Amino acid sequence: FPFGHGLAYTDFRYDNLRLERQSIVPGESLALSVDVTNTGDRAAQEVVQVYVHDIEARLARPPQELKAFRKVALAPGQKETVRLTLEPRALQYYDDAQAAWVADPGEFEVRVGRSSRDIRLQATFTLEPEAEAPAASAAEPTPAAPARFGIDTPIGQILDSPEAKEALRSVIGE
Repeated sequence: FPFGHGLAYTDFRYDNLRLERQSIVPGESLALSVDVTNTGDRAAQEVVQVYVHDIEARLARPPQELKAFRKVALAPGQKETVRLTLEPRALQYYDDAQAAWVADPGEFEVRVGRSSRDIRLQATFTLEPEAEAPAASAAEPTPAAPARFGIDTPIGQILDSPEAKEALRSVIGE
């Protein structure tokens, strides 16, 4: 059976997939919604699954990755708008050459369905490249940007940062 396969004593129709926006910038979430209708004659539950496909992947990636899901209970003939969110991490993969989680800009496809092999609706959106910082004028020195570290930041990357080195020196000395 495919991933997400489930059995119900009814059938569901998926309609009207809507993406909040057609493009996002790195760090932004993307909200989406889909209408799900119980077209059978029994009350049942359905797990709406959202898969993401990186159309322009720089490195080899799975053909689609489960990134969000929501369970709904519907009476016969009942329709519900299911709302889900793709968080920024949903577009990332681990790039061992950079030793970091990255999301490459480009086109992505959202696939919504009952299982990994029963995709009912699709839509595309674009992850825009990171905005480049405006050039600093020669008269005004640009202050150093604070280093950005997260729980997934390798210790080597932290230790390579002048700000982190200074912070460590102030706590533990030379």
